[in-house]
Amino acid sequence: MAARKAGLEDPIPVTERYPLATKADEDEWQELVIRALGLGRWHKFRYTSENDLLGERAQSSLRRYGILWPSAIHVKPNLLGHVRGGSLLTGEGGDAVFRVQRSTALRNLRTVERTGPSRLDSWHDAWDSVKPRRTRYRAAWREYSERMAELTPWLTVSARTRFLDLIASEKAAMPLTYRPALLALAAKRDFVLGQSNYRRVARDFDVTVVDPLLDLGFLNSLGTHYGLLSPHSRTSAMLDLFDHLLPTAILARNTKSFFQEAVLGEPTRQFAREWSGEGLNPEYVNAQVLKREWQAGTISPMGEFLLQQAWLYEQGLGIDGKPLQPPKAPTPQSTSPAEPPELATP
Repeated sequence: MAARKAGLEDPIPVTERYPLATKADEDEWQELVIRALGLGRWHKFRYTSENDLLGERAQSSLRRYGILWPSAIHVKPNLLGHVRGGSLLTGEGGDAVFRVQRSTALRNLRTVERTGPSRLDSWHDAWDSVKPRRTRYRAAWREYSERMAELTPWLTVSARTRFLDLIASEKAAMPLTYRPALLALAAKRDFVLGQSNYRRVARDFDVTVVDPLLDLGFLNSLGTHYGLLSPHSRTSAMLDLFDHLLPTAILARNTKSFFQEAVLGEPTRQFAREWSGEGLNPEYVNAQVLKREWQAGTISPMGEFLLQQAWLYEQGLGIDGKPLQPPKAPTPQSTSPAEPPELATP
């Protein structure tokens, strides 16, 4: 719409499809969006194993750049090569920006029925949102502790303790009011690092990457639009903001695609099965536990970059993609066994 108002040509949609990855199937939704916007030219790219995290393209990227976050950055050259010399608008950050925030409970409290179970639940949620920061830290620690134990059994005790402290601290520090919360989201390390790395790779293809949903101007406007409290839900925000552009079926979609299957093909799984167990820092990773997980076919999304790090090591390369230096002579260590620390609680 903006291009047409400015008298410019329509943007060209570029989408990826994975016929062998059923959980990543978005064909129907892509068709609905493109048809609703009335766009004529459309580039559809179908990938089977091309976007594998250790496929041919990813291996070349790993040799060039070393480890990058997120790990799927290394398959982006497949797409960037098709848009060389242009600009690429992404939807990065959409899930986070329109996700329920701390102040959502306060807005919902104002609209829920005055009596009944839903009213009581709303009061509980609202109270949780305004509890002291230390209390919210402890709640986040408990919430993520169970999840991380399931997703990352290969983390050492000290590494998991540090991870839980970082993630609980980040969640507890999120501002209550909507606009500051949005700006804090955009400043999160994972977004900043991911955007920086994507732009780094895109520059080699003469491509400018733009993330409109993380643009500070957009976030400030969104915060001004809703005031102190965040919208009721993702769906209500989408309907409020984009109802004049897209059909309700798209805006109220309650399903989500998962792309891990699309990037974990046979090249990656073969390496995981045959991995020697070398190349990862024992301070953070219990290689034997991780090896058992991988050989059983269990590859956590949180450990995908470890596959790439282990692969680099077995190619004689460090995490920066450069040849490994000969190891220094080891420093004599005490032979007394050390007791592993217990997982701390906040």
